[in-house]
Amino acid sequence: MPHLCSSSSSSNAGSRASFLVVVTLLALGMLLSTALFVLRQQLQQQQQQQCCDDGDELPLPKVPVFFTAGVTTETQRAAHSTLKSTLEQYRSELGLRMKALHDMTYVRLPGWEEEEEEEGEFDASANLTSHLQARMWGEFEKIPQYWQQNEDLLERLLRFPDPTPALLPTAHETLTQQFKRRREKQQRSTSSSSSSSSSSPIFSSSYNDAMQIFSHLYRDWTDDGLELRRKTYTPILRAIARLFPPALPRSAADNGSGMEEETEEKRILVPGAGLGRLAFEIAFGGLSQQQQQQHQHQQHQQHEQQQQCFHVTAMDISPVMVAATAAVLDVVMGSASQKQEEEEKGEEKRKDGAKDSTNVFYPFLHDPLLNQRSHARRFHAISFPDAAAVKQIQSQRRRGKRRHHTDYYYYSSSSSSSSSHSSSSSLALELGNFLHLPLHPSSSWPRSQHAIITCFFLDTTPNPLSYLRSIHSLLQDGGYWINLGPLNYHTTLPEGAVQLTVDEIEIAAEGMGLRKVKEEGELEGCAYRPEPGGGGGGVGGREEGSAFLRVDVYQPVMGVYQKVTTK
Repeated sequence: MPHLCSSSSSSNAGSRASFLVVVTLLALGMLLSTALFVLRQQLQQQQQQQCCDDGDELPLPKVPVFFTAGVTTETQRAAHSTLKSTLEQYRSELGLRMKALHDMTYVRLPGWEEEEEEEGEFDASANLTSHLQARMWGEFEKIPQYWQQNEDLLERLLRFPDPTPALLPTAHETLTQQFKRRREKQQRSTSSSSSSSSSSPIFSSSYNDAMQIFSHLYRDWTDDGLELRRKTYTPILRAIARLFPPALPRSAADNGSGMEEETEEKRILVPGAGLGRLAFEIAFGGLSQQQQQQHQHQQHQQHEQQQQCFHVTAMDISPVMVAATAAVLDVVMGSASQKQEEEEKGEEKRKDGAKDSTNVFYPFLHDPLLNQRSHARRFHAISFPDAAAVKQIQSQRRRGKRRHHTDYYYYSSSSSSSSSHSSSSSLALELGNFLHLPLHPSSSWPRSQHAIITCFFLDTTPNPLSYLRSIHSLLQDGGYWINLGPLNYHTTLPEGAVQLTVDEIEIAAEGMGLRKVKEEGELEGCAYRPEPGGGGGGVGGREEGSAFLRVDVYQPVMGVYQKVTTK
């Protein structure tokens, strides 16, 4: 019996010793992992600090994407379903179009021979028909190969990025439910013809279309669209530069207390942003150039001016547009990084006209056979992004080398106040209905924006007064609304839509507390889409050798309004 007890105690002692060894090893492993993690963080910080000291650029993270209605299973499923439907529709469209072209060429075209009034009037009619058929189908049969290239690009663009939760999941879900109840209550009180009807899909939009993607991509992100962007975006950038001039450096803005005065980041909302080029220009360089030009003559020009910091939100109701914008911005950032690496390695620059085959598309491939001089322009190839966009990102990154803030490219949540310590402008994407922002459960949206920019936007709603109401609700007291565009009310609007004139919109804006402070008047005429080669579609005739026999030219107007301060 004593022998058994001794054996048992020895066994227990051995088990305890083994247990202690295992615990010790686990503790050492955890300590080692923690030490390695801390060391890696310190090395990254040292590298980032050294990067700034050596004059290299700081990296650019992806632009965040927010959902106005909340990041829920329902909203994410609806967004992905819309993208999938858009891609499938584009794929099926090719077969329908090729069948229609084939029927026109080989069924309807020969029919003219049977309409001859006198036998033998055209002895060579059969030869003429065969010649036309061969010529026409020779052009039409090229379409599938270029269509496939467009489809491959579209598939890359329509991969929705992971949305950024603005709140903790539980709290966000609760607020989302409150938001939905408030929104449904408002919908019940509006007309049944309203575009925000509860029977409509979550992200219902006429811009959930592949053709719209290629049209916007061509206008906003290619070299051909430069002239058109100059006519439509530059006047807006000049107005913003005038309203928000560069600030004095913090040392010059000392208030006498010895404390440095922080520069408040200006919040700018761009609803109906499309593929986001205007918002990009405001955030990443186009605006800073306008500021320098407009204020170089001012008395404080001897000081080193500190550019205004803008937190720009590009908003659109179309998941297709938001997804494509995020993808395009990734391409722009990647192109800037690649170009910088090539310059650092001393590699030869690409020859003019060389294209990155992965980013080439055919914007005129889908055009109907109307007012066409020839088939040649249908196969006009263009690549994106344009050189100016890449240069703007490079310049933005170079400006970062003089700053040592770890949050230089800090992207704040669209549903929270942006940091006043951010040392550069930032950009975020918002998927949602502009009319729903004043109903947002978060208290940050109402009266939060320093400026709201609407470009070719007012004519996209069944009632422009609803837009004016949202603009007034979202602007801070003293904030600005800048509007540019025509009033070409969309044919997709429901029957009975309200169509106001410019004068009536100005009267309504004044009545809502939006006082006009600047009359910009009419701008240069422009087409909605540039021509091949960069024609801007101006008034007064077409250029020699124009691709089309007719192009609809808009005569946009621009106005700047300020929200009257309420007491």
